[in-house]
Amino acid sequence: MVHVNFSEGFGINSFNEYRYIGEAHLPLKPKNTFRIALIGDSYVQSLEIFERNYFGTIAEDVLRKKNPGTNFEFLNFGRASFNIGNMYAYQKLLVDKFDPDYCLYFISNSDLQPDYVTPLLPKTEIIGDSIIVSLDFNQGDISTYSSTKFLTQNFAIFNMLNNCRRIVKVKPIQAVLLEDIYTWMYPDASYKKREVSDTSDFRLNPITKKIIADLDSARVILINRDYIALPSEFTNACKKRGIRYIDLSQTLGKMKSDGNDPNKWEVTNKIGHWNLKAHGVLGKEIAKQLENLVE
Repeated sequence: MVHVNFSEGFGINSFNEYRYIGEAHLPLKPKNTFRIALIGDSYVQSLEIFERNYFGTIAEDVLRKKNPGTNFEFLNFGRASFNIGNMYAYQKLLVDKFDPDYCLYFISNSDLQPDYVTPLLPKTEIIGDSIIVSLDFNQGDISTYSSTKFLTQNFAIFNMLNNCRRIVKVKPIQAVLLEDIYTWMYPDASYKKREVSDTSDFRLNPITKKIIADLDSARVILINRDYIALPSEFTNACKKRGIRYIDLSQTLGKMKSDGNDPNKWEVTNKIGHWNLKAHGVLGKEIAKQLENLVE
């Protein structure tokens, strides 16, 4: 399936038969192959750019040139609006089938409090003392999706209407119509998804705590994908488990202080996801961080 995106940027991306973006790789990993699974939200999914400009593609190319005897595969498992609970569920249900050498979780502060606003996504839950991935969906939501998917998936106008319906569930209609004017009038509007800037009173969500305890410290690498440092309670818990941690906040902050805002798209004059220059810088940085892990 091909996805065409017009937003702050422009991208044409293909979803392969295994339901992730990019070239399809067989679940059985070939010999002499170093496979990286990229897990996260829309920043990892990156529908705003072409695959050739994607940070995973850039990191893959850098590592191939430095290690000509090894084949590298970076698989894009990003999905819009994913939080750490969704990411964990996605790894268990799909990502692990591809036997990645490492799973990179790209997270920000707001991802550490799992919520399930989108009804038909797998959920990470605690049952008793165990953490499980639940596929127990509401039958009404399934029926609604089944009866409308032909229209929303095949006709742009119905897809646009469906997107509008979902937007007004979390954002007042005035904010949708007025956009920047509404933001200026109501800078602290409660519907906005804000990152946590003051983490002094942060408390780990029970689900997040269970996820940290269950992650495979030999394969999982946690990456801070935002400007703001992740809460020390979270990073300390990961450190105790021996989970590797990469902090991109300094790299992103330096770009911004140097006058290259990673989220500013000059052509459309919009602030959004990582722009082309940011993908280039982050791809090289991630390759650098992974280089000493290549066997």
